[in-house]
Amino acid sequence: MILGLAGIIRPISVPKHVVTRDGIFMLVATIVVALIALEDLKLTPRDGIIFLLLFVPYAVNVYAQEKQLALRERKKEVESISKTLVMFGKLGNQFVIKSGAMIFGVGCLFLIAGSEFFTNGILEIASNLNISDSFIGITLGALGPSLPNLVVALQASKKGFDELVVSQSIGSNIFTLFVTLGFLSLLGPISLTNVFQTITAPALIIVTMFAFLFLLTGKIGKFEGIVLVLLYFGALVAESTPTLFGWT
Repeated sequence: MILGLAGIIRPISVPKHVVTRDGIFMLVATIVVALIALEDLKLTPRDGIIFLLLFVPYAVNVYAQEKQLALRERKKEVESISKTLVMFGKLGNQFVIKSGAMIFGVGCLFLIAGSEFFTNGILEIASNLNISDSFIGITLGALGPSLPNLVVALQASKKGFDELVVSQSIGSNIFTLFVTLGFLSLLGPISLTNVFQTITAPALIIVTMFAFLFLLTGKIGKFEGIVLVLLYFGALVAESTPTLFGWT
């Protein structure tokens, strides 16, 4: 959805190295996670270790490629990323980063605090409205953590930082599939419902394949963006319907 909305706002050019490095790995990661989960509708600590180990070569590959960038390209890339960390809106002034470590630390504190408030909030909503946890999870629970990525992607798209839009969207998906699911699986077996087998996994693979095919064209425009957004909401409706009517 993030790529789709960004593409609707302004056509996004996709660099080739992002497709070969990030796009392919995103497709592979999606298929691997889906197949492992579908094996017995359960994610075990063993699966978590596999996911975390699979993330290592991706992280090493990204680090190696970025290290090989020419000094001029690295400088230009850093400037582009820094410009996205701007206080957008009516202030109209750039937020100057003087200490990366300080900003990172403050950001982590806000992220942890926000996650705590958000989690407690959605659990209370589910309890007060007598709505199933799974339905809350695939709607508010899925959208909430993606809002920061969505805001950054939309603002970056408006400013013309195409590579940042694509790389952060793909990177967040890969991180969620391998690292987030990996650590959660280590805490204990995660049981999945039949809805995952019949709807969630196929929808996840289909949406990812469409996104990858669009990336191969080298551009995410308005048409591609609309298709991706419609696929997202279609998958959301398809997954929500059995939960609402208790067909799980």
